[in-house]
Amino acid sequence: MVVGDAKQAIYRWRNGEVEQFIVLPKIYQADASHIIKSREKVFIDNQNEKELVTNYRSKKEIIHFNNSFFTTISEGLPEFVNAIYTNAEQQAVSSNTGGYVHFEWLEEGPEYEESTYEKIKNYIEENINLGYNLKDIAIICRKNKEGSKIARYLIKNNIQVVSSESLLLCKSLEVNFILSVLRIMINPDDHISKAILLRFLKQESKLSSNSLHKYFSTITEKNSDDNGLTLDDIANIAGSKKKSATWKSMSLYDLIEDIVRAFELNIPYNPYITFFLDSILQAFEKRKYSINDFLSWWDNQKEKLSIVLPETLDAVRILTIHKSKGLEFPVVIFPFSDFSVTPFGNKEQWIKLEDTFIDQLPVALIPVQKSLQETSYCDIYENESDKSYLDMVNLLYVTFTRAKDRLYIIQKYRTSKGNANTVSSLFHLYFKKSGVYEEGKYIYEFGSASFADPDPVKHTNNTLHLDEFISDDWKRRILISLNSPAKSPESEQSRKWGDIIHKLLSQVYYLEDFQTILDDIKINPLYNQDEKAQLIKTINQLFDHDIIKELFDKSWKVMNEKEIIIDDAHSIRPDRIILKGNTIKIIDYKTGKPDKANFAQIENYASILEDMGYQIDGKYLIYINDDLNLYKLN
Repeated sequence: MVVGDAKQAIYRWRNGEVEQFIVLPKIYQADASHIIKSREKVFIDNQNEKELVTNYRSKKEIIHFNNSFFTTISEGLPEFVNAIYTNAEQQAVSSNTGGYVHFEWLEEGPEYEESTYEKIKNYIEENINLGYNLKDIAIICRKNKEGSKIARYLIKNNIQVVSSESLLLCKSLEVNFILSVLRIMINPDDHISKAILLRFLKQESKLSSNSLHKYFSTITEKNSDDNGLTLDDIANIAGSKKKSATWKSMSLYDLIEDIVRAFELNIPYNPYITFFLDSILQAFEKRKYSINDFLSWWDNQKEKLSIVLPETLDAVRILTIHKSKGLEFPVVIFPFSDFSVTPFGNKEQWIKLEDTFIDQLPVALIPVQKSLQETSYCDIYENESDKSYLDMVNLLYVTFTRAKDRLYIIQKYRTSKGNANTVSSLFHLYFKKSGVYEEGKYIYEFGSASFADPDPVKHTNNTLHLDEFISDDWKRRILISLNSPAKSPESEQSRKWGDIIHKLLSQVYYLEDFQTILDDIKINPLYNQDEKAQLIKTINQLFDHDIIKELFDKSWKVMNEKEIIIDDAHSIRPDRIILKGNTIKIIDYKTGKPDKANFAQIENYASILEDMGYQIDGKYLIYINDDLNLYKLN
């Protein structure tokens, strides 16, 4: 059994051949193969063609509109297209009445897109009031890009939508804003990402048009002291006091959530951000990745990641014409329907050359363009042109026949130029030939506008709409302390200083490591300028001390902060032990004032190590404060 309809052949861009349905029971281009030609005879001898003329899906008024429209417009189209739509009228079930078709032209101009979104919202609300559910309504678009924008608009207006393609995370302006911030963090000279951030702030009314142009001009400007417009500058424009330096030490997830808060991307609630963060958590919870690693991962995965909503959800469906093929919906809205013939489906074509003066070139790949009309290959151009017209008309046919009860068509008003290469010109032609056209009239209705026969089961919408994405800095809500509370601000500052010193010196094994530590201090965003100055001074003092130089000589084997287990319940961890054979020196770093407990502690270390069989060659306490004091114990 072969079932098909040449009027719904919309996959020529995938090399589909509409001619195959037209010539049945013959096989298209069967002469190219003896095997296929022999099989064609089987088709012809055994054919039993049955034409399905009754439409059980749509209401009578929808069917009559489609019959009238496609019969009328086909008369002015190329013969190839006209042949497919001749005698193609469908019959309706006489009792299935109450359908409605609403066509509307909108004024061309800068407000056209926004007006279209508003119309879509109004049509949805109109049908909800008539008794339809959100799930009964489908918005069918020519392109995924159109569906994405409509989905964003409806979500912002608290209308649930379902569409895996239109809800791709990579289509979200907010998600792309976050990605641009990350790209600037790894490349401060990324001017394109800076422009994306500024454009977003303009769209969010945080920046005027004049200011946008002013900042655009400063993106690439550099003085001797700066890198042009910085990420902190952009944050300040957005009204945020956040400093990007604080982001460098954060985990990827915490970083992105902090960006969301800093630029107030969480108000109002945005599901794209929620699913974006969920995707990151799922992919990276067990792995630590750099920003560069994440951006590479994103580039590979972005076309697969989308907002996921259950199909049973009472929500408006948004899909492309190609995805809608074979489906049906009580209410169909077809916005941005003002497209035109796209020349051409096959932009290039292989041909057999018949010119005898090119004996060495039997075939060639030629562009299918209007200039072919002036050559011996004009039939190729004419054939491609006819098929392009058919593509346009078939896209309309598939869309219009998805509707069961109500069909809404929205498009930009364009003055008819008498040709039939745009959808708008086809409607001009249809209204004029039908005798309903009026100059200045933008709305045309067919059928019953007030009648509805919706699903008797009315869905109760129990969805809770969030006003904002709830995000708090957990570090401000949870404080963990491994030590007892400090007795005073001074003692807390002293403890912090001690922690910093121990952490830095734990990374120093030999003298050359001091320079590495100095370089790290200079660029580390965790230290303020006063702390950097004090740390650099302290490290230089250590580096210049003669005895300390000997303790960091490469002739020693080094163990920094290695835990030594004494028994099941006790262990020690000297700051530094250096060894030559069985001989060792013990070094401990301290801050604050000299304390007898510190001296007792290093003596205890020495006693334990002696019991382990080592010979103690030196015990050193180094007090590191504003001044450096070294104590060598006997």
